[in-house]
Amino acid sequence: MRSSPRVSRAAILLSTLAACGCAGAPSAERPDPGLPTAPTASKGVAADAAAAGWGTARLPDGHSVVLELAVTAEAQARGYMFRERVGDDEGMLFVYDRDDLRGFWMKNCRVPLDIIWLDAAGRVVEVAADRPPCPEEGACPSVSSSSPARFVLELAAGQAAAHGVRPGARVALLFGE
Repeated sequence: MRSSPRVSRAAILLSTLAACGCAGAPSAERPDPGLPTAPTASKGVAADAAAAGWGTARLPDGHSVVLELAVTAEAQARGYMFRERVGDDEGMLFVYDRDDLRGFWMKNCRVPLDIIWLDAAGRVVEVAADRPPCPEEGACPSVSSSSPARFVLELAAGQAAAHGVRPGARVALLFGE
């Protein structure tokens, strides 16, 4: 099914990865003029993302990543569970309609991941780099943002650092393009 022009042009700024204690309040500064601005759809970003079904992230060094969008509660609960691999050009974006503290764990994940929390303004809230899968037996610790986040981006472990994703950097996100 072809997405509507409104959705295919919907673009959002997403900030890139910050080091684990680097959370802070959202910045009120204007987005970079060369990057697309957040959509103003009345149904919200999650609705636009759900309609698009997929997206692309442009990382700070220009590298593009094809995104699987986790918009529904079911998709968000499943995440990357049971996947045997996550490619260097793949990612999963968890999309929410409001800012909140977001906790994640690696239960039933089989590959290590970089977990990146982003606020609504596209600033990196926090990064948990190279998170290993949980052991088959025993505790499976969770990791949470210490500040509210609107989006969570998961990439193959090491990809955030490899592509210049760091505090204050931006990732341009395009839904359905």
